[in-house]
Parts: sequence; structure tokens; C-alpha cells
Amino acid sequence: MVKIGYLMAKVKEKIFHNHEILYDYYRRVGGVKIGKDCLLCSSPMTREPYLINIGNNVTVSTNVTFVTHDNSIKLLYPKKSDVFGKIIIGNNCFIGENVTILYGVTLADNIIVAAGSVVTKSFRNSNIIIGGNPAHIINTWDKFSEKIKDNVITRKEMENCKERDSSFLISYADDLKNIIKNALVKSETRDWIYAGEEEEFKDMIDTLSKKIM
Repeated sequence: MVKIGYLMAKVKEKIFHNHEILYDYYRRVGGVKIGKDCLLCSSPMTREPYLINIGNNVTVSTNVTFVTHDNSIKLLYPKKSDVFGKIIIGNNCFIGENVTILYGVTLADNIIVAAGSVVTKSFRNSNIIIGGNPAHIINTWDKFSEKIKDNVITRKEMENCKERDSSFLISYADDLKNIIKNALVKSETRDWIYAGEEEEFKDMIDTLSKKIM
């Protein structure tokens, strides 16, 4: 029933374009604490989702793993089965792709976690950038902000870039079509692996050509 409920929540989220529908499911079924204005691209539904507390204005990118327990403890303590710990994410945090956050970790407000990091300990100082395995402080907000300021643009400026680069895209499409034509010419002298492969190849090239024209 839990899995069906999750799938229904996902469908409703897509239909109504409302993330809060899915977040409400996380809160109601799993007991996850999720603040306001969050964007969760990974599910916080671990075996102990009630141990996860996410603050306001937090972005959790794709393939982020929350580890709320450690079953390997049974190798050290045969009579024990697990060790558990809360994961607390402060306000205004950004968790990059493929990050793993272990049990017992607390992140203060205003922390960026670099992609691919493994966070094994708490960081209680705000306004820092952490990264690596194990994660450590690699920068401050002020220094990082200064470093990237020349590359920061608004969504409107991005749209202008698309219009400005349209001539390049047209040129690129022409080059790609020439490559495709040359490939077709060369294919005439090739011994095809099986009957009908040549037609499949030409159909694939024709479809690709239409997409870039």
C-alpha cells in the first residue's frame, strides 16, 4: 500500500506540477520533516524517514542518499543489530548530485554540499562550501560567490543567450547533416550484419535528420 501511495503521489505531482503533493506524502507516511520552499529531486524515504529533518529553502539534487542507520555494527557487536542517527539539514542549503549523508549528521544554515561528496560528520558553521570523501570545508560563501560572479546569469539572460547562439546551432545542424550524408555514402560499400539492418540504419538517420532540421 505504501508503494501504491507513493506512485499515486508521484502521478499527482506530475499532473498538477505541485511538489508539495509528494512532500505531503513524505510527511504523512514517513514522518519526514520538510520545511517551506524546498526542491527535493531525491526521495528521503529511508527505512527510518522520521529521522530526517529538512529546513526551509533546501534543494536536494538527484541521486542523493540519506543513510539513517548502519547495519555493519553487528560485526562489532553481534548481539546488536543497528546503530541509528538523525540527519538534520539547516535552512538555505544545497545538496549536490550523488551526495551521501550518513546518520548523525547536522548541517547548519547556508551550506552547499558539492556533488559526489560523502558527508560523514556534522558541520555546524554556516556560510561554507563542503565537498570530498569524507566531506570537508573547501570554500566559504563569500569566496565562492566572488569566484563565480562573472558566470552568474538570470533565466532571462539565458534566453537571450539561446537567441544569440541560434546561428551557431543552425551551422551545427548543417555540419551534422553533412556527416550523416557521408555516413550513408560509406554505408553503401559496407557488408551489413543482417538482412534489413541497412534499412534500419537509414530510417534512424532520417529520423535524426528531421529532428535537427
